[in-house]
Amino acid sequence: MINLFNIPLIIKKKEPINGRLKNEMVLIFLLLLDNLHFFKEHDDGAYGNEQGH
Repeated sequence: MINLFNIPLIIKKKEPINGRLKNEMVLIFLLLLDNLHFFKEHDDGAYGNEQGH
């Protein structure tokens, strides 16, 4: 699991302060989307198995 507290440190090395907040929000948003997709896949799989029977 990626530590959210490390994200600002990574961006701080690569981006100027002006673009930092925007990029942090984008990365965190992408991480949240990945987590939602992960859980959604598991939910769909469970329901799919039940409906299959």
